[in-house]
Amino acid sequence: MGDREEELDQLIQNASAGDRGSLEALLVHFHDPMLGFIQKSVSRGTLQWLTPEDVLQETLIEAFRSARTLEPQGSRAFFSWLKKIARTRLLNMIEAHRAQKRGGERRRVTHLASANSTATSILHHLAGRDPAPSMIVRRKEVVNAIAKALTRLDQVPKEIIEMRFGKGLSIQDIAAKTGKSEGAVKMVINRAIKELREILDDGFGKYSITL
Repeated sequence: MGDREEELDQLIQNASAGDRGSLEALLVHFHDPMLGFIQKSVSRGTLQWLTPEDVLQETLIEAFRSARTLEPQGSRAFFSWLKKIARTRLLNMIEAHRAQKRGGERRRVTHLASANSTATSILHHLAGRDPAPSMIVRRKEVVNAIAKALTRLDQVPKEIIEMRFGKGLSIQDIAAKTGKSEGAVKMVINRAIKELREILDDGFGKYSITL
C-alpha cells in the first residue's frame, strides 16, 4: 500500500469517527472523480434542467449527514459509498422534477436551472481548479447568491455575462454579436464581475478570474 492510500485510509477512519476536517479532505480528493461519474450518469434530456454540479452538491451534503454510518474499509469502498449516495440523490431529484412538472412548475424550474448554470460557470472561474473545502460544501449557497446577483445587473452586462459564462462564447464572438470592441466587452465583464464579487463574504476567500 502506497503512502497516499495509507493517508486516505487514515482520513476515512477519522471521518467515520466524526472528524469533519478529514471528511472535507476526502471530498476534495474525490471531487473530480465524483463529478466525472455523475456526468456519465445524467442523461442528455436531464441536462436541460439539472447540472451534474447540482447532483454533486446534494451528494456532498448527504455525505456529511451520513458520515457516522461510514465503514472504514479503504478508498475504493469510500468511493463506492459516495457513488451510491449520488445515484440515490439523482433519482430523488429526477422524481422531484417530475412532480413539479405535474404541478405546472416546469417553466420556473427550467428558468432557475438556466440561471444556476450560468452562476455555476462564473463560480468555477472565481474558485479556480483547486476550490477550498468550504467552497465545495457551500457551493450551492454561493451559486444561489451569484444567480440572485445576476438579476440585479443592468440588461447589457447581464446579456454579455450570459454569453460569456452561460453560453461559453469568446470575447471576439461577443464583440461581433454586440457591435462592441473587444476592449469594451472586457470592460463590461470586469465591471459585472466586480459587482458579483461583492456578494462573496470573506468566508469564501479571494478568487481570481481569467477573461
